Amino acid sequence: MSAALLGGVAVTLVAAALAGGLYPGRAPGWWLLPLLLLAGAWPLALLIHLAPPRPAALAVGTIGLGRLALTRAGAGVVAGGVAALTLRALVPGGRPLAPGSVAAGIALAGLATLALSVSGLAPLAFALAAILGVCAHRWAVASEAARSPIGLRLVGIVGCSLLATAALLPSVRGGGAPAALPALALAAGLAVPLGLLPFQGWGLMAEEVPAVDRALWASLAAPAALLCLAGVLVGLPVAVAGALQALVLGLGLASAVVAGGLALVGPPATRYPRLRMADIALAAAAVATGTLPGLAAALLLLVLHWIAAITLDGPSPSTRAAVTGWLGVSGLPPGGGFAARLLVLVAATYLGPVPVALVVPVLLLQLAAALRGAVEVRGPRAGQGRRPRLGAAALAWAPAVGAVALGLGPAPVLAVIFGVHW
Repeated sequence: MSAALLGGVAVTLVAAALAGGLYPGRAPGWWLLPLLLLAGAWPLALLIHLAPPRPAALAVGTIGLGRLALTRAGAGVVAGGVAALTLRALVPGGRPLAPGSVAAGIALAGLATLALSVSGLAPLAFALAAILGVCAHRWAVASEAARSPIGLRLVGIVGCSLLATAALLPSVRGGGAPAALPALALAAGLAVPLGLLPFQGWGLMAEEVPAVDRALWASLAAPAALLCLAGVLVGLPVAVAGALQALVLGLGLASAVVAGGLALVGPPATRYPRLRMADIALAAAAVATGTLPGLAAALLLLVLHWIAAITLDGPSPSTRAAVTGWLGVSGLPPGGGFAARLLVLVAATYLGPVPVALVVPVLLLQLAAALRGAVEVRGPRAGQGRRPRLGAAALAWAPAVGAVALGLGPAPVLAVIFGVHW
């Protein structure tokens, strides 16, 4: 298994180099998309051979890879993220797909697989730092704003430094370091790829890049960081895990409130990216509860935005499909957003009434933002008089309907993709 994992990671990185290096000044054409699919095909092929996850204690303060083992949930995250990226690239509209976007997607697939396979904290942190670096570099290249490249690279350097600091701290098992010190470094380091406060501005800069480049973070980088957070909470010593849990729970809820408020009052073009950012922050808080409903809620939110983003993140050829997609992510029954947010509330009840009281305003903000988005897309739109082609309409309607239908059967979806039963 270890040789297969390392070999697969190496193959995806080579494919990324080829995708970005060949014809760098031209649109890549359809022949590069199979490379992106191939990046997620080999983790998907391992699904039937993977046992349920049994997280071991993380090796804090060492640089060894530890035991390489890709869990069923990890393979589902990589394969689902790559499939979402590929479908997003197929949607017409906007600027043509750049070779750098394909290369970044392939590289992220390999690095996410490595991050989700190692049991040592140091290689996990360095893999997340590499994921962060790929996203920051791609966004800096694709951004149209002059200030973004500098800001993106600066935040990327800070996040990588925090992750490296957390990885190389001495073990707390023998009482050699205060529990709050590695927990604080880990929480701050994970806050960057998850788009949490105080580094939420890094995620807001993604509004200045094309939708397919935003999807690199939302479809692969953030899901990998979420699942790494779940493994870290299980594998760390109890004192460190408890401090990390409290920090991520607070940062996640606060970030969800800020992003939800910005989604509600912001311009229409930024409404969905900010709502998705709020949901990723809410998913981080749900994982931090340390409960099975919290993990199920986070994974369901990932699947919801994998499919909804195809219709909502960027121009949609169908107004009715966009309205359906907004209703699916709004939190109203029977959409997928309702099932996911209900599970977040269930997870919060395990921790007492205070977390429940903090979660409710977040859900109301997200509901208001989604309903406002649904009302806006019903207004006059450019090119609405032209009838969309059948293929374009199908690509718009299928994800929108899927976002609603996800709430009718969330348990089978989580069992098939991630092997999570609840």
